[in-house]
Amino acid sequence: MNQASDIFSVIKRVISRGTVIFTALYFSLYFIVLISNDNGDGTSFAQAFLILLSSVIISASCEVFTVKSLSKIVKVLINYLTLLIAFFVVFVTAGKVRVNEPKDVFVTTVIFTFIYAIVFALTYLLKRWLFSSDKRKKTEPHPTHQTKSEGSYINRFQ
Repeated sequence: MNQASDIFSVIKRVISRGTVIFTALYFSLYFIVLISNDNGDGTSFAQAFLILLSSVIISASCEVFTVKSLSKIVKVLINYLTLLIAFFVVFVTAGKVRVNEPKDVFVTTVIFTFIYAIVFALTYLLKRWLFSSDKRKKTEPHPTHQTKSEGSYINRFQ
């Protein structure tokens, strides 16, 4: 029963995060179309469904980092590939990016890879900077946490 509840909680997390990502992507695309003064009719139901599908894919790709049995390189590679698929679903299929030739696919993939590398590096450095002091604090035992058997009595009132 515990495994079923774990699976349910992962599915719940993926769907709830996916709806937030969908809202952000949908309104971002809406404002891009609005700013570009495109005389289109907006997004169709099929395009909105593709955006929702890619949002759930993006959300599921974030869950790969919680798997402890995979190495970090494999986690990053799986995350990169799933985000690349979601990128093509949103911006090529539902968006207005024209990819007609193989060189267009290559250029689009290179641009995505460059953006992914920048965002990943910034996220990694930010997490390392924010959480590095917490690790140091956890590894160094505080002198007041010693028991009587570990050392002499520590006067806490000085």
